[in-house]
Amino acid sequence: MDLRVERTYKLLNEAFTQLMEEHSYEEITIALLCDRAMIRRTTFYKHFADKNEYFLFYMKSVRDEFQTRLGSEVEHDTHRRNSLMLRELLAFMTDHEKLVENAMKGPSMSVLLDGLGSVICSDLELTAQRDARVLAAGLDPHTLAAFLSGGTVQLARQWWADGCPADGVAKMDAALAAFGALARK
Repeated sequence: MDLRVERTYKLLNEAFTQLMEEHSYEEITIALLCDRAMIRRTTFYKHFADKNEYFLFYMKSVRDEFQTRLGSEVEHDTHRRNSLMLRELLAFMTDHEKLVENAMKGPSMSVLLDGLGSVICSDLELTAQRDARVLAAGLDPHTLAAFLSGGTVQLARQWWADGCPADGVAKMDAALAAFGALARK
């Protein structure tokens, strides 16, 4: 990728993270985002149609960071990957508490959660397509990914609503393990 494009994306993502720590999603305008990122609005519109399209890109960038930290050792294990990605998501939520609070309180919350679910679903579907156990069981990778991504988003949302309890990750791991065991029966 062109270094200028990489730089633009990096500046936009950093600016968006900062702005979401300060404002609700609805309060962030393209002009505000571009000013904070120190790029021209025309540059933004060369890459994205609108703020919602950019938000999906942002979520994919965050997911890519998660994947980099996970490495390739779980790329063929749907349940393990989902568990580790959920841990990464919860760590992100903890590290960016104000961002999550601002996202959860606005009227666009469902749009943001749908975007998050969509990114998680596409990632899990790719993993499920390479997971020998999923294929051997005759499961549809898309259906499984949709099911798991919905559960992941709901678990993260519930964890946040419960005040981010320390045992939340252990409870979620236990639920995922139980689901995995049931699915293998």
